[in-house]
Amino acid sequence: MLVCHHAFRRFLDCILDKAKFGEIKKVDARFDINPENARFHGILDPNDAANERRGVIGDLVRYCAVLGILIFQRSGRKALSAQIKGVERDDNGLPNHVVCVVNFESGASLTVDSSYVSYAGTRQNVDVHSDSHSASMGDFVFSSHSIACYRVYKNFIVDGNTIVELGDSIDVEGGTHQEVQVWRGFAEFSTNAYNAEGEAAPLVGQGLFRRYDSIFAAIQSQNIVSALTDSLENGGKQIILTDLNVEIPMMAR
Repeated sequence: MLVCHHAFRRFLDCILDKAKFGEIKKVDARFDINPENARFHGILDPNDAANERRGVIGDLVRYCAVLGILIFQRSGRKALSAQIKGVERDDNGLPNHVVCVVNFESGASLTVDSSYVSYAGTRQNVDVHSDSHSASMGDFVFSSHSIACYRVYKNFIVDGNTIVELGDSIDVEGGTHQEVQVWRGFAEFSTNAYNAEGEAAPLVGQGLFRRYDSIFAAIQSQNIVSALTDSLENGGKQIILTDLNVEIPMMAR
């Protein structure tokens, strides 16, 4: 759902302006959810049989993987490897809390801390770091307020070793509901997938580029989830990601 999140898209546009924000080196994502609220958000219930093999990795971490791909792929940096750094399991032996790292080209990385927590509500935060700036946003997966907020900081080094941050807070109106955006995107992509002669039409325009962007991120995220599952089953071994070389097919008529 974060790909149809209006405020997150505004946040993404801000941090991907390399001239102003700098080249992003590190992303830290935290996504926790109370199992009782899982189905309300469309998240797979951790007790559901369909979630048996992957636990928190197959759902919550997947959202964070999409986040990392959306941020790094814009500058052409592919995911290289994935690794589980820490894990806690429930009474059934399923992972209900993991810490993992996904490494991208040029030394960039995504660190994810994600869990099902029965003693608290949903918590979703992302922190993004470049050499000169940092930015943070809450509610990056599901918007929970009519007005969202993200913060951007410029980092200054004083006396050679002291870091000073000058920050700004940006309020973003909620915009169109995420589910409405999903259906609009589906309709837009479907009606523009083929031209009048029935041939596959090129993806043109910012709107269609973003639909392609989201589809690519979803496919790549499954590659990362599979690698993290393999890492979990192999004692936290670093798993090298296979280059998918994905070509997104047009929707069938």
